[in-house]
Amino acid sequence: ESFAPPVMASAEKCNERMTGDAASGYRGCQAKTLNGRTCQKWTEQTPHAHNITAKAYPKAGLGDHNRCRNPDGKQTIWCYTTDPLKPWEYCSPIIDLPSTKVSYECVAKNECKI
Repeated sequence: ESFAPPVMASAEKCNERMTGDAASGYRGCQAKTLNGRTCQKWTEQTPHAHNITAKAYPKAGLGDHNRCRNPDGKQTIWCYTTDPLKPWEYCSPIIDLPSTKVSYECVAKNECKI
């Protein structure tokens, strides 16, 4: 089964499983909010300054990336946005995967397989 998920790096594996309390264990590749805004990198302080850092939340999967996470116990995964007027928004996984398949691989840009 092939599909083209949004903004995926070449040859990158992503686990989109929502695990842990309120998806605190999510380590997928979603970098867009539910409203389509691009996420701000967790290591950056602009346009939104914050204290949700890898140092403050060492087990939360934060780092030099802009992927959605839930480090602080919100309802589900979220991110700071690059929109100066919208500090943060909730996210959802890139795709809803069947329970027997929990990851997919992109072998080339826009060419991914479950």
